[in-house]
Amino acid sequence: MKIIAAKLTAREGCIEELAEACGGMLDPSRAEPGCISYSFYMSVEKYGEILFFEEWKDQAAIDFHFATDHFQAFGPAIESYLASEPDIKIYDVAGEPVKA
Repeated sequence: MKIIAAKLTAREGCIEELAEACGGMLDPSRAEPGCISYSFYMSVEKYGEILFFEEWKDQAAIDFHFATDHFQAFGPAIESYLASEPDIKIYDVAGEPVKA
């Protein structure tokens, strides 16, 4: 399994537009083969920061996701709302969570 952690930082005055665009990614991404979970969160500590956390079955699922029309359109659609380049990191899951 792979995890994607992506941080987007909104340009001043653009958080609502950025959050709306992010929300539009949820349903189509969650419907993709290999998507385990796909969510985004708005920071309560740093106004304007949005974090995506995604779980994917494998690299092939991520490659498919990156090639979809909705993902390809997302970058250009949000470019004017961003204060900086997105920070995207992909991780291999190293182990299973400890069960309490």
